[in-house]
Amino acid sequence: MVIWGGVDPTQGGPTDYQGMWQIIAYEKTGAGGKRAVTDIRGRPMTVPDEDFSKLRFVGRHKPTPG
Repeated sequence: MVIWGGVDPTQGGPTDYQGMWQIIAYEKTGAGGKRAVTDIRGRPMTVPDEDFSKLRFVGRHKPTPG
């Protein structure tokens, strides 16, 4: 699990991906072609690996391929 800290969760808003806000935590390596993610509101979601690159992350974080 990767948790990105040191950012202001009040900065940001909805993204284009299924109403998710910026992602603050995610599975570095998922299972079964999916990864668990959590946005800055604490909303959990499981996304397909092929959609992972469509997510926006807090603080302009760029995840490394897992």
